Amino acid sequence: MRHIIRSIILSATLSLAVNGAKAAESMLPMHSPWAINAETTAEPTVNTSFEEVTIKAEGRKIHVNGAEDKTLEVYNIAGIRVASYVIDAPEKTITLTVPRGIYILRVDKVARKVNIL
Repeated sequence: MRHIIRSIILSATLSLAVNGAKAAESMLPMHSPWAINAETTAEPTVNTSFEEVTIKAEGRKIHVNGAEDKTLEVYNIAGIRVASYVIDAPEKTITLTVPRGIYILRVDKVARKVNIL
């Protein structure tokens, strides 16, 4: 496992070193962030749609609210997806069919750690 993580970090570091100048330029804004004009004085808009989704666990029963037409993904502690469920209603209760252990449940940007006993 250490070798895999080490190789991922090494390849990412080498990639940044090779393309460092190009990557740094692409991350810079095209204009100064300190310039004040009509575009920058408007109130910023924040997308908070991910905060509407709630995931609650009670044993093997998972209650998901506000995630209609989205997918609940279940990952084991190693990061491997072991199950996924389509949420087809605003409020959905799902019974997990996974072995005992610690899992990460994710819907879009909302994630919860659960312990299945």
